[in-house]
Amino acid sequence: MKNWLTILLLSFSSISFAANNITHLLAEGKKAYLAKNYPEAFQYFLQAADKNNAIAQAMVAMYYQKGLYIEQDYEQALAYFLKAAQQGYVSAQYNVGDFYLNGLGTEINYKKAFYWYCKAAKQNHKEAQYYVGYFYLQGIGVKQNDKEAFQWFLEAAKRDNPIAQYYVGLMYQNGQGVARDQEKAIKWLQKAADNQHEQAMLALNAP
Repeated sequence: MKNWLTILLLSFSSISFAANNITHLLAEGKKAYLAKNYPEAFQYFLQAADKNNAIAQAMVAMYYQKGLYIEQDYEQALAYFLKAAQQGYVSAQYNVGDFYLNGLGTEINYKKAFYWYCKAAKQNHKEAQYYVGYFYLQGIGVKQNDKEAFQWFLEAAKRDNPIAQYYVGLMYQNGQGVARDQEKAIKWLQKAADNQHEQAMLALNAP
């Protein structure tokens, strides 16, 4: 019994040390990054990423994506974004969607792009919600569905995404995926216009 208790206590100590160590690595990495000491920051983030920390994995991915201090490498960027995305890190999920959409570090794959945008969208990432709406509207990587498109555009529009606000306005105006409602159409087009969306401005000023 005592042996099991000792093992259990040692396990808890190891977990606590590991957690504290990752916290330390992230803190030092952030401090170095803000001081624009990018090489030092990268080393801290890389150590934390190797300990399976999603935030650090996303930071390492960003370094590879931008070629910050290290040589730009989209394949490595995608690999690290995927590690973070698989742990539910929302910004990484969105970035993985972008990589598959644009063929960065991999072949273009609309189905995989849609899958990862959906993951991020369900965590209220407004740009991902817009893309899910657009994929449904155009039938990209998923069966075309105006109603689904409208609902996702609306979610993004509520979070002040101007392109989504524009599409919500258009869909209300045309009765596409939702009952036609000119008052709501104008409301959403105006919101998009207030956010400097040029096509929304033109739509409001059309005769």
